[in-house]
Amino acid sequence: MEGTLESSSEGVTFVSKYSRTSFGSDVIGLNDSVSQIRQLSLIGCENNVPLPSIRSSLSGLPEELYGNLSSLEEFKVWYYHHLKSFPTIDWLTDLLKCKIGYDTKWTSNQADELESYMSVNELSIVGYHDLTSTPDIKALQDLSSLTITGLKNLPKGFHCLTCLKSLSIVSIAMSSGFAKKNQNGPRFRTFRDSYRSIIGSMRTNRGFSSKSATSLASGSCAEISSKIGINYGQLGSNLPPPSLAIEMIKSMKAGRVKLYDANHEILRLLSGTNLQVSIMIPNNEISDIANNQTRSDEWILNNVVPFYPDTMIRFILVGNEVLSYASDRDRHVWTDLVPAMRRVWQSLKAQNLQIIRVGTPVAMDVLETSFPPSIGTFRSDIRRTVVAPLLEFLNETRSFFFVDAYPYFPWSANPMDINLDFALFNGNFEQIDRGSGLVYTNLLDEMLDSLIFAMAKLGYPDIRLVISETGWPTTGDIEQPGANLLNAAMYNRNLVKRIMAKPTIGTPARPGVVIPTFIFALFDENQKSGPGTERHWGLLSSDGSPNYDIDLTGRKSSVEYDPIPVVENNVPFRGRLWCVAARGVDLMELGAAVTDVCNGGDGICEELTPGRECYEPVSVHWHASYAFSSYWARFRSQGGSCYFNGLAEETTIDPSSGLCRFPSVIF
Repeated sequence: MEGTLESSSEGVTFVSKYSRTSFGSDVIGLNDSVSQIRQLSLIGCENNVPLPSIRSSLSGLPEELYGNLSSLEEFKVWYYHHLKSFPTIDWLTDLLKCKIGYDTKWTSNQADELESYMSVNELSIVGYHDLTSTPDIKALQDLSSLTITGLKNLPKGFHCLTCLKSLSIVSIAMSSGFAKKNQNGPRFRTFRDSYRSIIGSMRTNRGFSSKSATSLASGSCAEISSKIGINYGQLGSNLPPPSLAIEMIKSMKAGRVKLYDANHEILRLLSGTNLQVSIMIPNNEISDIANNQTRSDEWILNNVVPFYPDTMIRFILVGNEVLSYASDRDRHVWTDLVPAMRRVWQSLKAQNLQIIRVGTPVAMDVLETSFPPSIGTFRSDIRRTVVAPLLEFLNETRSFFFVDAYPYFPWSANPMDINLDFALFNGNFEQIDRGSGLVYTNLLDEMLDSLIFAMAKLGYPDIRLVISETGWPTTGDIEQPGANLLNAAMYNRNLVKRIMAKPTIGTPARPGVVIPTFIFALFDENQKSGPGTERHWGLLSSDGSPNYDIDLTGRKSSVEYDPIPVVENNVPFRGRLWCVAARGVDLMELGAAVTDVCNGGDGICEELTPGRECYEPVSVHWHASYAFSSYWARFRSQGGSCYFNGLAEETTIDPSSGLCRFPSVIF
């Protein structure tokens, strides 16, 4: 075979004048070093065989060569004039740049033919002048640079390229108008904030020149990939309306929003906003969907199809922290989780919506061991039955492992053992994992890497993470240390700086890898049950006013923020606490709460019966205070809280009187 083969540790270029079915033995010598190759160019075979997969048939490239090219970062296939389909490259997991060009016979029109190019940041499609079909590029969500030259028709799916930074379109002759309603040229609403304009000459039957082919793009891929997301919950009685909430999210320059349902009003309001949207299937619908494909199809038809693509739905999350609940009924949902996710994926495929990925958020309690990170292991009760199938599904569908990771919780449980600066990204402390040798400067990285090591132990070292929730509470109960405005502002500001850093930081186990992140939460939500911190995670208070200043772009330096007063609750409370009726609450609601507590039995209200020590004074407020304290003292160790729908509050002052002794909790 005539031609030349040039190689180095960085790249291989093969230039051929004539076609052969095999490269022959002259390339076999490359096999020993082929795993180190970063660049590969294949140029020229004029009569190449059809390429359903480069892996199996590209000019007879020997199995020994292409099978080890997983480290390839730049790939060029040029002048293959008789390709019958677009090359498949799903095995090139690290591929960043790809050029495919000068094939005049490509006739494939499969909607997902570019699906395997999802990792590519820069793509060039050049010289397909006689292409009768139209390439569909909607799967290339992470493209930052796209060059299209000489196509007969502009590719489909531009509305999905929300990460585009640079777009060059040269010499496109389209048989029909690209924008039927626009006489002045194509409009790329999705890309309106891009850094570059369309380059070149575009010609359609409507006739317009390169002067009219301007207006592009929405933020670069690097920006979108790392832009901070916000969790928008609605468990509050006094929250701003959704229309105002969406405007607040936009004004904060967030890039993503995560919902805890598929609220149609909110999805309509998100239309045209360029916010990437994650929606959620409630836990109580998982089993129905797992056992009924029709139910899954209906959910997608009702909650996705009417809104996409104008509303940029990016993820469907099946359930929320499903694996953190352990009743018999909950365990049944565990086994239904992955089947439900597969049903939803099938429903998306049926609607040609594979661009939308399916995931499920889990809490850190899915781990049995987490410190040091290198010993991270999933819980034995879910490891093989739930987590392994979940990871298999995420790997198959190129989706993400969603995790709710809150450094506040391990720190507040061990404030004397974990350095607060380590939890707040303040950089004054570091730890070495002696199992891996990795050095950690913050607690969040340790938490994330413990999951990465746990996934690797099950054979899935490369599934990417999404931080579906993280944050720090602005206040809490008396016994909850560190829940204050200063710590919350410091944590979230430093988090944003880290996530938005250029170049991307990643974690010690995965340096340089972007981790999409959602801050919890948009608002304080007063209808959430549990400890006081549960109602105080918001960047904004329930009326929409900022709890503290924060720049979600990461550009504002720490010295530009107004100072926040230092507080003194960073050490654990020591002493007794009582739970009493809050001042100023409705007496009718208070009376109903007393009835509910006392009807629960367990001797909670025994001292309130006539003739007992705490019966008098006979007042709703007195009886409620005793009932609340008695209940909390009995059940706090089992998750009971001093809240009672906002009717109770903690106190350090003993409310006991005379012979009536109120139960207390000792810290």
